[in-house]
Amino acid sequence: MAKQYGLIDGEAARRHHALAGRKLAVSVQPMPGEGAADLILRASALNAYHYPFEIMKIIGGKREQRFSHYGVAKWGLTLDGLGDLLGTRKGQSDIAPLLYPSTGRDSFDFFSSNLPYHQLIGHRRVAPTFLKYGGYQKAIWHIKSLTFDPSTFETLLDKCPVCRARLTFVSTKGICSCHKCFDPNDRRKASVDLRDYPQPIVEFDDEEAVRFVTDLIDPERVDRGRAALHPELREFNPGHLFEFIVQAAKALDFKTGVCRALQSNFSAVGEVSAKNLSVAGRAMINWPHGFIEMAESLKNAWFFPQTKDFYAHPLRVRLMSPFYDPRFRKLMTSGIKSSLRASVLIAVDGTTKTTPSTSPPVSWHDLSRYAHASKLVREESAKSGLPVSALLACYASGFRCPDQLLARNWHATTRSVCELTSIEVPRTRGKKRTLSISDIVLALYHLPGSPWPQMLQGILDQTLPTLRKSVNSPYIRGLVIGDFEVWKAFFADLAPGPDGSSAEITGGEAGFYLGMSGPQISNLVAYGFLSSGRISMAEIWDFRRKFISPKEVAARLQVNGEIALANLVGGELNKAGIPAIRLGSFVRSRIDVEQYYGSRLA
Repeated sequence: MAKQYGLIDGEAARRHHALAGRKLAVSVQPMPGEGAADLILRASALNAYHYPFEIMKIIGGKREQRFSHYGVAKWGLTLDGLGDLLGTRKGQSDIAPLLYPSTGRDSFDFFSSNLPYHQLIGHRRVAPTFLKYGGYQKAIWHIKSLTFDPSTFETLLDKCPVCRARLTFVSTKGICSCHKCFDPNDRRKASVDLRDYPQPIVEFDDEEAVRFVTDLIDPERVDRGRAALHPELREFNPGHLFEFIVQAAKALDFKTGVCRALQSNFSAVGEVSAKNLSVAGRAMINWPHGFIEMAESLKNAWFFPQTKDFYAHPLRVRLMSPFYDPRFRKLMTSGIKSSLRASVLIAVDGTTKTTPSTSPPVSWHDLSRYAHASKLVREESAKSGLPVSALLACYASGFRCPDQLLARNWHATTRSVCELTSIEVPRTRGKKRTLSISDIVLALYHLPGSPWPQMLQGILDQTLPTLRKSVNSPYIRGLVIGDFEVWKAFFADLAPGPDGSSAEITGGEAGFYLGMSGPQISNLVAYGFLSSGRISMAEIWDFRRKFISPKEVAARLQVNGEIALANLVGGELNKAGIPAIRLGSFVRSRIDVEQYYGSRLA
């Protein structure tokens, strides 16, 4: 009955009396789902403060601390004394749960869910329908990835529908009003009531899945969200799972064309569509099989030229963020690897151990994807200095593959790539004219296919002489060539190696084959000379047919007895009127360069 007539109990009345003269005229109590920024904005409006900072100033706030949900988290505001100032029933203990204490360098606690700072926006978003019957705004509306009110699925409004000004926490004419639009007869009164502009309901196919995702961080329903988790996922903070789900939804948005661009910062995510949020949520509800299926569907969604590994699965790249618990990262990565393994048919003499003999042959594309996902193959790549794509050609030519599942595709000999480390190679001592092995390939091999299987065979048999320049580098990268004539004869008789044209390679591998650095490859991608999606070996060969780098020219001149450096070659070509195809790319037209040098490059 007390609530019905707006009365207060005895304890509240005594506190109200004790705070006389120290609290605002109109007391304000926190509402379910409200954050500190929402509470202060509401208190400002009810107590006729046009600027919420005026309340902040009373409790010692600083003007440079931009007031918003993001500001409360980023500045680590404790808002000491706010409970007494607002007249809340339990004082500061009512305020503490509404704050966002730091949980790490780039993360904060959002009602017991750990989230990265980039998930909070610095302006207001409101749900007009809820404002109409609820009368206050909620913290969850200010989570960047969610574009709707989880309770009604109404699209959130962040701009005035009349003047189009962005809604902020800087000033207020009431939480239901635009802070810019005013009554011409009284500038203190608002002229636009946001409750009069209901927004459309977002579209999705699976309400249960959407609620599952939002319940993970919704302060009013977080217990339900955790209860719905698979037992393997319950040990992790629900905020980590929420962040990963919205990252997956963003990937789905890109794949389906909902968004056309991605943030260059791989840890950022932005807004996501409710439709793909439901798809990603359903995948996690059906963990692990649902997640593996979703990961498989995303394996070719996009790549990240800003990262070291162009090839990495998009979700795996997102997991690189230090935000995630290492155990969570490991579990999700295992699911991604399972999706890659599931996509490869392991054939033995035309049959498979897990599929009927009528299964199609394994494509080089799938073998390449599997090899890049194999830890054993990557370890051999790091030790030998050969990229995974070159190792794959070696395995297909009879070298033993360390991954037993992948090895079933070929009849291998007992010879291993890592035998290279056991052969004795003389040091360079006093040898002035040498080229690295990758440079000799750049200079003398111009066919499609891989020369590396035959080259490794010759190095192991010691019919192809090499010198050791460095003992600290991966094996192949520490070798150089001093006797060019033997190698010229070898390449003159060499037949094209395994095709592998459909294999997709990393940016580092592209640099290995083209003799270029990572930034140079990134420039070629940015300028459109290499694909902005995944780069295939066929594209690398086509690029080499059309263009030539100063490094290749210098290597070919050196093989033919001249002393040449790439930077001097570049200067010479500029003087000859053969500029780079684009500033910062370094490469020139192969036809023009070879015509200019003539027999010197023969």
